[in-house]
Amino acid sequence: MDSSYFAPPRARAQSSHMTLSIPAREGQRPKTYFGIPHHQLDQTPPADLYARLVERFLALPDTTTGPSLVSVPGAQALFVAAGKPCNGEACFRDREFAHVHPPEDGSFHVVLSPEDCQHVLARGWGELHPLAVRGEIPMTTVLVFAPRNDAEVDTVLAITRAAQNNAMSQPKEIDQ
Repeated sequence: MDSSYFAPPRARAQSSHMTLSIPAREGQRPKTYFGIPHHQLDQTPPADLYARLVERFLALPDTTTGPSLVSVPGAQALFVAAGKPCNGEACFRDREFAHVHPPEDGSFHVVLSPEDCQHVLARGWGELHPLAVRGEIPMTTVLVFAPRNDAEVDTVLAITRAAQNNAMSQPKEIDQ
């Protein structure tokens, strides 16, 4: 397998700022399916942890929630709320900037700033999306590995907030 999905992005389509400081992820990286749909295969969260994760994920301020417009059935998405600035280049479709996969997976996809993307990859919390590697979607689209404990829930939510900051920065308005 090509190791370019660990490399930092070269394109700077999104905002250019770092909002994130996270610890290194401990242990081995999970196995993933590096195809479509891109998802995590092991080290998935137990049901109670996943429920707490999703509850906090869906409660992020200045967002609306709903089914993902781009992911697998059952994935829940965050959208920049109507009336808030939205950088369309930092979203998957419309105002969707993050989604969490169903419980059998528990990983996330987010669009980060180049600096935050590099930090997430360097700290071992994710990998680039295969379509990002091929240049078909934003180069900073990352699969964030599922949390394994409550401390890791805090970390993946910090990554999600960084994606939200990216989606709400340097607005390039899109209609809703």
